[in-house]
Parts: sequence; C-alpha cells; structure tokens
Amino acid sequence: MTDVTWTIETADFGNLTASGVEGDSLPLFRIGDEFSLTFFFGQEISNHVSHYNDLREFARYAGDSTIDTGADIRGKPWYRERIHPYSSFTSTLVKLVPGSDVGDVGSYWAVVTGGEDGTKFVGGGERLTLSCYILAEASEYNTRTDIENDLKAEL
Repeated sequence: MTDVTWTIETADFGNLTASGVEGDSLPLFRIGDEFSLTFFFGQEISNHVSHYNDLREFARYAGDSTIDTGADIRGKPWYRERIHPYSSFTSTLVKLVPGSDVGDVGSYWAVVTGGEDGTKFVGGGERLTLSCYILAEASEYNTRTDIENDLKAEL
C-alpha cells in the first residue's frame, strides 16, 4: 500500500493525519520560506473528519493571530506568536511529516501563518489549505521545547 499521507504534529490536538496533498508537485521546502499546502481528508483515515475539524482551527484563527516571522542577520529563522483569544490552540508551531511514499521530502518544523477552508461539503470532500513558514528540518530539533527555546522570540 502506498503511503502518501501527511501528519501534522500539533501541541494541542496531537498528531493529525491528512490523506494527502493536492497538486501535481510539492513546493520547495527551504528554511525561512513561506508556502501553502492543500490537504485533503478521505475516509481511509480513521477519524478523518475530527482531524480536519481540529486542523481547521488553524485555518480559522492563525490568520487572525499575530504571527511574526523572519531571520536574523546570520539567516537563522525566528517566530513570534500572539494567539487569537477564541482559538482552541496555544501554539501555531507544527511538525509536518510526509508519508514514506510522498517522495524525497523530509519532515519540517513550521509555524502556521494562515489558511483557507476549501471544503464544498462535509463527509467526503474536506479540503484545507495551510500557509506555513519553515523554521527548520525536523532532524535539527528533537522536541517542540528545543525549537521553542531556540527560535521563538518573546514579545
């Protein structure tokens, strides 16, 4: 069986799995760049609607939260977040983990900077686009705390 799923590891909702990503090609994943991915959620993933609903919180509130990103003079990325008071999450920091058959794509730490719900109907057509800013390859930081301590800028 081919594994083209994507797992989005979050602080508040745990690991959320999407069936895959739409499009003919993936964007280039470069540290310090922003990109968008459109995830789709199919019935082959157990609890796919729950995973979609949890991830939809990021699309709903990340754009209303204030997420500042940038790089210092050495090119090291940083982020600062002020989370929307009505959101169900406490951090926009996520780890993006592609399935084993996605291709030559690694896992990355990123912050969600916005999103859009492209769902036409619930129960089989869930689509969600997330805009993300790449902070680091996942292998550079073992834990969420490690990357927060190194790259999160306080107000």
